[in-house]
Amino acid sequence: MESSHFYFGNFYDKCAKELKASEIKRGIKMTMYIIRNYAKAIRLGSKYIYHTVPRLLTLWLDNGEDVNISGTDVFNKINEIVAIAIREIPAYKWFTAFPQIASRVGHNVDKVYRLLAQLIVTIMQEYPQQALWLFASVARSTKPERATRGRAILDQLRCSPSSNRKLSALIVDSVAMTNELLALSTHPVDDNTKTLSMSRTFSNLRSLGNCDLLIPLQESLTVNLPSSSSAEGVHQPFPVDAPTFKGFADEIEIMKSLAKPRKITIHGSDGQIYMFLGKPKDDLRKDARLMDFNSIINKLLKTNSDARRRQLHIRTYGVVTLNEECGFIQWVPNTIPIRPVLVKIYEARRVKGWSSDMSETFKRIKVVSDAQAAEMFTKEVLPSFDPVFHEWFIETFPEPSAWLTSRLNYARTSAVMSMVGYILGLGDRHTENILLDVNTGDIIHVDFNCLFEKGKVLETPERVPFRLTQNIVDGLGITGVEGVYRIACELTMNLLRENKDSLMSVLDAFIHDPLVEWEDEKRKRDRTRNQPKTSTASIAKNALEPIGKKLEGYYDVAKAKHEHIKKQLSTKHLVESLILEARDLPNLAKMYPGWAAWY
Repeated sequence: MESSHFYFGNFYDKCAKELKASEIKRGIKMTMYIIRNYAKAIRLGSKYIYHTVPRLLTLWLDNGEDVNISGTDVFNKINEIVAIAIREIPAYKWFTAFPQIASRVGHNVDKVYRLLAQLIVTIMQEYPQQALWLFASVARSTKPERATRGRAILDQLRCSPSSNRKLSALIVDSVAMTNELLALSTHPVDDNTKTLSMSRTFSNLRSLGNCDLLIPLQESLTVNLPSSSSAEGVHQPFPVDAPTFKGFADEIEIMKSLAKPRKITIHGSDGQIYMFLGKPKDDLRKDARLMDFNSIINKLLKTNSDARRRQLHIRTYGVVTLNEECGFIQWVPNTIPIRPVLVKIYEARRVKGWSSDMSETFKRIKVVSDAQAAEMFTKEVLPSFDPVFHEWFIETFPEPSAWLTSRLNYARTSAVMSMVGYILGLGDRHTENILLDVNTGDIIHVDFNCLFEKGKVLETPERVPFRLTQNIVDGLGITGVEGVYRIACELTMNLLRENKDSLMSVLDAFIHDPLVEWEDEKRKRDRTRNQPKTSTASIAKNALEPIGKKLEGYYDVAKAKHEHIKKQLSTKHLVESLILEARDLPNLAKMYPGWAAWY
């Protein structure tokens, strides 16, 4: 029955997208049918949950913001359908879209907001340990309206007759922990300070070390769905043994980079040690949403038999946003950036990673044509750097079966993130932002500051869709991009395209809780233009539009020097075009030298 309601709702959804803008009455009626059928599908099973839940929320909340729709009788019926769904559907199913739900806390229609707040309270009462971490950034938002509503929801939750004493204590601890972690993140540090003492400088945080709050690990905050609808009544959506706080190590390490991130060590109730990196003046909502996006892709990969057989996955890690300017990222153990691996091998061969001759070569490359740049790159740079990355796998995994497994893991995790990175417009993929797991060979990408094609508007624009330089290819083995890598790329791209609506709904949170950089851009535009003021929502929609096009298979084909056309390609053809573009010598030659295209 779940499938029939899903397909019925999906059919109406596709029909509604074809309606003209003038057909408002017909459109809102179709929306009611879509929401009714999606709600029934969610109630009956979990097979399509990553499509139905985010899509239902988007349709309900977006229509609720439209003044021509929110006052109609049909919309009131939609509100009733949603209210019944909130009462009848298990809270863990709504939790799958909790970041999207929390992003809409600023909804401007009162009757919709009241129902939304009721949904948030329902989820937080059922799963406070997980939801409190995801809601922290709302209650401490730098935007007054969001912060006020966030605090009001926490107060409502704490004072609710159905809330027990343990829940009230958790909320108090959560608010205190968020405040103290914010104080740690924003604490001024001079250039000479290498460590801080938690007991001396952050005694309040130290005293919170032994509490019932969950350590915010990605696996502890991600919903596990039941394997069949018959198991839903007794399903346990989160690990029962997820570690909680037992204490903090006294030493806080100050990292060397410009922002001076602070590394803290947490002792877990399971006896393990967990490290987190506090990042001041950094909007980590981008990283947090990308982890949500990647977690959903992992769930989708598990539902596909070919992807499951190849164990295709993306390595994720915990991200906690405290507000729009601060947050903490889970430190990934047993990893090393690719750059020091390559530098060590080249130094053993007495090859320097950079020289004055290379500096002169790249100054000339910058001003010559693409063909000349490719020739100079091939003749003056690459001869000094033979591909050597395969050596790391042989040295690290000397046992043949472990070596083969590590190389397969490397190829598959590289392929999945290459496709996801292309779809999201992820740039700045230099060799410090790609980590290697020294135990498994997995690739882990970090630092997602350069999303939504931001790399294309840098002073030296990025020209490749993802990193596929000679050493990255060398690590794939003797077949290079053929075989394992290409098949994984095609499987991933196919899956992304098939689930376009689900993935776009996840990114919907960016529109309703826009990034700080988009708000800065709005202020800049409003100052410089003699035109009606720009909204951050429109800037966000413009940033997300290319993602939708890519998920439909559209590919930007260079027609002339400054002119582009978009062609809709098959998955096979699209993957082939992307691999060629990523390995194109003129593109690599013209990349910013710090990106190190020769590695």
